[in-house]
Amino acid sequence: MSGLAVAVSTAGAAQVPTSIPSDSFPILILEHRFQGPGPDSVLITLDKSRVYRVELLGVAGSPDIRPPGHGTPAFSALLDRDSRPGWKRYEMYPFAGGLHIARVRGLGPADTTVLRMYSDPSGSVAAQARVTRHRGRSWNIGIAASVGMHSQFLLQDAGTFAVADTAPSGLGAELTFVLASSFNPVAVALGASVEPISGARTRGTWFFVEPRVRVIRLGSTEGAVLLHLAQGSFSRSLINPVVLAGGLAITQRLSRGPLARGPAFQLRYFYGPIRNVAAQGQHAHHVWLGVEWTP
Repeated sequence: MSGLAVAVSTAGAAQVPTSIPSDSFPILILEHRFQGPGPDSVLITLDKSRVYRVELLGVAGSPDIRPPGHGTPAFSALLDRDSRPGWKRYEMYPFAGGLHIARVRGLGPADTTVLRMYSDPSGSVAAQARVTRHRGRSWNIGIAASVGMHSQFLLQDAGTFAVADTAPSGLGAELTFVLASSFNPVAVALGASVEPISGARTRGTWFFVEPRVRVIRLGSTEGAVLLHLAQGSFSRSLINPVVLAGGLAITQRLSRGPLARGPAFQLRYFYGPIRNVAAQGQHAHHVWLGVEWTP
């Protein structure tokens, strides 16, 4: 697949725009000298389907290549065996095609580094294998702790406990484990929550599974749709309600890295029917706010 990479320097330094042929040899598409910690940057058009090589010639700095605005940075993996002091090589691929801004972070006032970028038109077998390994390592199990509540619904019981009309739940606590990958929009959460019922001298315990699909990512902010399936039980009650609800999750990560690791804040809202209670056709609102950690 042939394409065109265009580099535009914002500081008037060297640049190498070139048309990329379909052969298998890496082609130099950008060379730029960065000096000091200033705002120097280069604009370059990248193809999402391509693998790129990045070289840094200098004692300091690391590449930072991302779309304008709040786009996700291109993923760069240091090739240790190909690097040595003063010369570092990276394998890089962007999350999106189009215009990107290339910078070098971590330079001191007296530091000078040359950034070179190559296109690997064939995406060699070795490069694709490393990409696959990075994708595999991107799957992580995170843990989240949240507080939240649900709206009022009718709960009746022929057993030892009867509440004709429950109040909204008090502030409940939730613990969740989340299997997710920054490269895959699908995630699955498994968790449990305890919610006291106001004025009823009882509490509900819920166990749930929650598939999520990320539909938007703006920098460190992510939005997902979710399906919440929960089985509940109430102390001193024979009723075990079932919840099947759809909703949204908004996650704000504190790290802007491409692997989406570290701490994050998350707000979840879902709405749906309450099954297996005496009065059918009932629905409830659920709101949860929590902190998530992904190692």
